Amino acid sequence: MRLFVASLTLLSTLSFAQTAAAPDASGKWKVHLSVGGSDSEMECNFVQAGADLSGTCKGEAGEAKVTGKIDGQQIKWSQPGDYNGTALLLSFDGKLDGEKISGNTTVDPFGVSGTFDASKAK
Repeated sequence: MRLFVASLTLLSTLSFAQTAAAPDASGKWKVHLSVGGSDSEMECNFVQAGADLSGTCKGEAGEAKVTGKIDGQQIKWSQPGDYNGTALLLSFDGKLDGEKISGNTTVDPFGVSGTFDASKAK
């Protein structure tokens, strides 16, 4: 009986640890981009539902809808944009670590890449 109770306690502790460790990107984020020698800022509001990511990001060029995925700590999202009348796609690939995200970004069809860092807004 003691072994059974000890096993249940261990299983519930492990289940709680796995649940607590699951990353959650939901909320407002301040994002700093360095792309093609230029720095810019934007604010993103993410909604995470399981592995799916949605929401909006707003920067100098306006607001855009975001779609993406989360797999463990890996986070990927993309958003459409415009540069001088040419449609573009900003793609982000990073690591979610608590209240910080960092990684790489690309701008297609221009083939320009860079880095980004984000922190959860308080």
